[in-house]
Amino acid sequence: MDKRKFLKGILAIVFLACLSYFAFRAFTQDPLRVLITAPEGYSQRFEKSFTGTGIQPIAIPVIETISQGQSDEIRGAFYNIDDIDYIAFSSRKAIQALEEALQKHPEIKNDLRKVELIAIGKDIDYLREVVGGGQHIIVPSEPSPAGIANELAKQENIQGKTIAVWVPRVEEIKEPYVVPDFMDRLEKIGLKVIRNEVYITRPARQSNLNDVVQNIQAGKVQCIAFTSSAEIDVLLKAYQKPLPEELVIACFGPYTTAFAQEKGLHVAITATNFSSFLGFVEAIEAYYDKH
Repeated sequence: MDKRKFLKGILAIVFLACLSYFAFRAFTQDPLRVLITAPEGYSQRFEKSFTGTGIQPIAIPVIETISQGQSDEIRGAFYNIDDIDYIAFSSRKAIQALEEALQKHPEIKNDLRKVELIAIGKDIDYLREVVGGGQHIIVPSEPSPAGIANELAKQENIQGKTIAVWVPRVEEIKEPYVVPDFMDRLEKIGLKVIRNEVYITRPARQSNLNDVVQNIQAGKVQCIAFTSSAEIDVLLKAYQKPLPEELVIACFGPYTTAFAQEKGLHVAITATNFSSFLGFVEAIEAYYDKH
């Protein structure tokens, strides 16, 4: 037999064997698992963003958010509507409270026409759905509370105007500094700030926290994706010891990252596009493409 043909045959066999091996590994090895700790609703939307990525999300909310939109208290946010120039929605849950309030008090929609509304990121699309056409909505260039303050600072004659900020009432945990800092920023640009607590944020039920701890201890997740500082605070208190060093920490934007670092966590992934969950998923994918 020709020696060249023999060597070519051997190389072809080796190549096919290697190809089969790596194909088998790709098919049989465990997928990358990312723990999502966002509250229900948020976590479901976040999960869907992983579709087609090959990454397996595991959603176990560590905090829960409860809307107050159907309560009589929500009507109080509109008692002095004639004295309010802006309403800022700190989250999608705050907009949900508005939606529920409109269902119970449809006359509120007329009051809304008197003010300018402002929200962040993809929440703006939801806000438009809730209030319909004809409502003036300010769109910040940066999808964050700081972005709202920066955008309002560009408005003419902002000094002395009044803004109602729709935020959560935080229970059972210390309120993260995000909302207080946001309100301070608004005051510094000359606004009079009214705080309206339109939903509740608190730790999730104990069974959820137990599940999170067990998944981390058993090594069932390789990455945790935090979308808020409250999630970080609750998870660390539930875990009660340093997180495993091999666990990759991902944060949805620089503000969540800053809080995580203050808590002593090494943040490997920070989503720079934090206007939607797709941007967060892309950041996680990019990290693992390099590692």
